[in-house]
Amino acid sequence: MQLIPVEKNNLGHAIDIASTIFPHDVDEVKKYLSASINPMDKWDFADAHLVNKLHYDLLVYNCNIIGITGIYEEKIDPQIAWLGWFGLQESYRGKRLGRLLLQLTIDSAKKAHYDCLRLWTLDHPDYYNAIHLYKNMGFIQQKLSYALENSPVIIFSYPLTTRHVPLWNPVLHGFKLAGAMEIMQEIGERHDMS
Repeated sequence: MQLIPVEKNNLGHAIDIASTIFPHDVDEVKKYLSASINPMDKWDFADAHLVNKLHYDLLVYNCNIIGITGIYEEKIDPQIAWLGWFGLQESYRGKRLGRLLLQLTIDSAKKAHYDCLRLWTLDHPDYYNAIHLYKNMGFIQQKLSYALENSPVIIFSYPLTTRHVPLWNPVLHGFKLAGAMEIMQEIGERHDMS
């Protein structure tokens, strides 16, 4: 099993794989994967002004491309890596390959000297297996009072170089949530992350 970078010569395969994993997000998948192979000044997607770096890899297993993973870095918090589109083709799930893919991604973020790897997902039955994986791999869960598509958003954080994982701050990232700071303080009091 190995990771190979998404490049111009395999971009079509990357889009095909990611589109089968995320069939409801095909347009977003195309935008982000296409942006990842272009210089930043050529990026053409809504969040381009927020992102410093964007990188994707394909997972090759027995000579087949079976999954995708990626890391991006936001300008506001460049020491934090965020997990981009991440997943396996359905026929390869349940075989512990997702765990291996996530570990390769964690290792990649460590090698790039990030302090923390974060991801966001929805608290929805479609994502319960992934949520279970993140928890089992040691990610720290942070529920928010913010919903997308009628499902609560969850932030997961994984420490890479330090024991302390700072809470994700929605206000810092432009979310205008009523009582957001009180929510963050309450979450912090419930979860000792040091």
